[in-house]
Amino acid sequence: MTKTTTACNDIHDRYAIDWELCAPVSTTRWAQIDTEADAAWFGQWVNPFRRIVLAYIEGELQVTRCDDDRELAAQLHRIADWHREHDRWKGIDPWNDELARRLEDAGTGRLMHAGRRPKRQPVHEGETSTTDTRGHARRRETAPDQPGRGEPQQ
Repeated sequence: MTKTTTACNDIHDRYAIDWELCAPVSTTRWAQIDTEADAAWFGQWVNPFRRIVLAYIEGELQVTRCDDDRELAAQLHRIADWHREHDRWKGIDPWNDELARRLEDAGTGRLMHAGRRPKRQPVHEGETSTTDTRGHARRRETAPDQPGRGEPQQ
């Protein structure tokens, strides 16, 4: 069951959270949720390993904890849909390959910035290769009910 709590804090803007949680040198495994609404008074982040979504909204922190990947994916799709309707959804910026792979495994790969998504390339009939952002290849079997995914792309 997804649970959301809200609390006041002494953080004066979202940038303190950005640099603490999401800096490229950070080991905390958080990714920024990037939208047109982002400002000093508003920001959102996701930790796909702990299945937590964090929002900073005008001085308050809102923490949403999800029990499983399905709930996390649903929560992130709700956030994306809301921003598509009310301002502009840009995507999740995973900062590194480990986060990108975990977001994809959680079912939210399509919500990432296009340049951060692992690239899929056909290997041979019935298989695709996943290349992460560092160029490491992984093979994945194509599901038989998904026509065209195993075919060479032009």
